[in-house]
Amino acid sequence: FASKDINNDDYFPQFIKKVSLRKDEISNEPVSRGRIELVGGLVGDYSYRKNINARKGKRRVHIDELKRILQCAAREPSLDGSRGTVGLLKLLKPTKETIEYLCASIESGCKPIYKCEDTVKTFKAGSFPTGHGYDGNSNRNLIRIINDDLYLDWPWGRDRLKNDPYPSMSILLFQLLDRAYGLPDSVFIMAAEQSFLDWNVPFPAFSNSPSFRSSDIPWPWYESLRTEMQLHRDVVSSQRNFSGMSFHNAFTAQLEWDKRIPKALYLGEMIRIRQLVFDQALRRPDLIEARWKCDFCQFEPWSPVSKEDKDSVFKDIKSWWSIGQQQKAAGHPYDPSSAGNMLPLMQLYTNHSLKYEYGHYKYLVVLTGIEAKATSGRLASFLAH
Repeated sequence: FASKDINNDDYFPQFIKKVSLRKDEISNEPVSRGRIELVGGLVGDYSYRKNINARKGKRRVHIDELKRILQCAAREPSLDGSRGTVGLLKLLKPTKETIEYLCASIESGCKPIYKCEDTVKTFKAGSFPTGHGYDGNSNRNLIRIINDDLYLDWPWGRDRLKNDPYPSMSILLFQLLDRAYGLPDSVFIMAAEQSFLDWNVPFPAFSNSPSFRSSDIPWPWYESLRTEMQLHRDVVSSQRNFSGMSFHNAFTAQLEWDKRIPKALYLGEMIRIRQLVFDQALRRPDLIEARWKCDFCQFEPWSPVSKEDKDSVFKDIKSWWSIGQQQKAAGHPYDPSSAGNMLPLMQLYTNHSLKYEYGHYKYLVVLTGIEAKATSGRLASFLAH
């Protein structure tokens, strides 16, 4: 940035607006945590095939009563949002034919969807092509709720498909169906992280990171749900009786602001675009504390004069990590000319699971989503605590 930009409020605001906690529209009281305990607590298993039978016979309340107990908001703007998805559904209601064309597109890749008529006929006749990348593990499921039960569906037979709903998508469905009845019968598609429906496809589909080019409806991110549910269980295991105040105290038992580390924290899987963040963390360790892991690594030298061979890194990442740790232990000063290379980043590599200590840092690095890939899931818990 130019020097004149440094004091620009767009980049460095002088003040952060304080927002009051939402109030329950029925009681006019601030919403409180932990209220799922008032209807029996959390479901323990999120596997579809295990859960669908395990919850039979459990006590449930009507969906309207559940909303009252949980102090749900009266409306959710994101269901329509800037994509206008709900408005599109009202304009052209989905039909059985819509479902068939859409599922044919998912399974075969035929596009645009209105050109999938021949594929639909082929699938209905029992002929399924091979080698097109769909083997029942696409993480795109056609789901129906009928008489308060959840069913997996597919127009030409579900049995040959192997995939269960993606964990991040199914958790909330199981929590809801475990505790509520009176839900309207419905049909929709649950996807996974990335959006997939074109902006003009009139069908309800959910994904973690919809883009303006898709009609997918936002669905909460798995990491955020998992973090909050684990915190909830930790509180429940330490409390004999439910108390909204006990939940509030436990969740907010973090470090005072002046005792927090005055850095921005960033933890994540290494992918190409994130290399720039880790390079910045090496350059300014006083501002950014970062670590990365390598479950599905996607990175390579981005410096045009780098002499590194990315293949050798992945073949022997432990040796590279060892060299990086030796450099770190020796206290080698950061060399600005090393940006864009892979070896320096090994100082930030870890083979341990990454866990955010949300209450220990003052700031958090949150990257802008690119090509419908979400990055803001970690932000929800940071702001909540």
